[in-house]
Amino acid sequence: MSSSTVRSVPKTQLTVHLCDLRSGVSSWSATISVEGSIETAGRMVGIFFEGRRLKVDTLDEWGYAVFEFEELPPPSHLTKPTIFEVRTKDPPAAYTSRPFHPPLVSEAVLGFLEKSRA
Repeated sequence: MSSSTVRSVPKTQLTVHLCDLRSGVSSWSATISVEGSIETAGRMVGIFFEGRRLKVDTLDEWGYAVFEFEELPPPSHLTKPTIFEVRTKDPPAAYTSRPFHPPLVSEAVLGFLEKSRA
């Protein structure tokens, strides 16, 4: 006889996934998804990057949403990892993506190199 184990996760917990990161000349783009249990359906979430609110939307009837962000500014620190943060008001909570290095933004890299050489 075999037994299976069900992972116990709080019903209101959300997970933030980095789906795609794309580089550009003066900006970069990203696709992220937010998922939770079906009990999180309809929950309003705010997506933040470096303290800046990018979008507010609700999770679908399955507790899932995909967000596309175009023309994101270069990160404030080109050499340090950063995160996306998802915040909820009810209940008040914050969830983060895994740390990542954003794709290179050509103009920002050139500016960083020029400052480093000076």
